[in-house]
Amino acid sequence: MKIASVLLLVLGFSVVHAEDDLQKIIEEREGVLKQLVELTEARHKAGGASQEDVFEASMRLLKFKVNVVADPAEKLSIQEQIVKLAEDNLMHVKKMFEAGAAVKFAVLKAQDRTLEEKQILFALKAAKP
Repeated sequence: MKIASVLLLVLGFSVVHAEDDLQKIIEEREGVLKQLVELTEARHKAGGASQEDVFEASMRLLKFKVNVVADPAEKLSIQEQIVKLAEDNLMHVKKMFEAGAAVKFAVLKAQDRTLEEKQILFALKAAKP
């Protein structure tokens, strides 16, 4: 009986320790992604990064957030932000295409990304109790 109690205590400690480690990783990664967005935006303003670079950095941060959040309402809210970002990017790419600065492939890629994110949003709304 004593061995079982000790084993449960050790296993319980290991699980708690692993959860703490995971939380630290999540917090560190979120900080890194936020810095990437800030630096990419600053580089864009200085002419050293494209609008696409800003979009990708922002999308990575939002996708990270939607994947780690547990609250369904918050997850839905973040996914709505993702859809808005994808729609804005699609409009930008379409304008670039119309100006001759982007190819049709880029428009289709942005359109696919927008539809993918809308599909995810739809599924989240359907799953909402």
